[in-house]
Amino acid sequence: SSDLALSGVLNAARFDLGFYAGRIYGLIATGCVLVMLVIENGSLYLRLIDVHRSDRARAVELEQLNAADALTGIANRRAFEQALDQEWRRSLRTGMELSLLLIDVDCFKLYNDTYGHVAGDHCLQRVAQVLAGNARRAGEIAARYGGEEFAVLLPLSDPGEALRLAERICSEAGAAF
Repeated sequence: SSDLALSGVLNAARFDLGFYAGRIYGLIATGCVLVMLVIENGSLYLRLIDVHRSDRARAVELEQLNAADALTGIANRRAFEQALDQEWRRSLRTGMELSLLLIDVDCFKLYNDTYGHVAGDHCLQRVAQVLAGNARRAGEIAARYGGEEFAVLLPLSDPGEALRLAERICSEAGAAF
């Protein structure tokens, strides 16, 4: 509309100054709108990238929370079963050894009844720390399997190595109490 006004005011003939001024004004106005749209589109894409990164970070955090036992902080049973399935398949495919330790804390019910649930929780946390401290190689995972039951998955470990690790765990756990 401004280009029409320029054309009407400064226009005495068909292709004089008013005509060209109106067209130039229209071209500049259209160019400015286009530049603003491109800038806004770019800023929207940057916000989209930030939101996507934030969502991915939240998803990773949620996956970690979902795979950890709330009390002990080590892997929960579901995460253990996924790792066991993966390592079992790898073991079948490669022919490599796979060992598994299943640990049941002896007399835990009596301990829990005698000293209380807070002390029982502390006991389970300490056992989990000992297990996690001994499952250090790649692929090894310590997990809470049930109430006072734990599991340690030992890929690439023969039965002798697994036995030595079990004895070390029992020794460290016994010394912790």
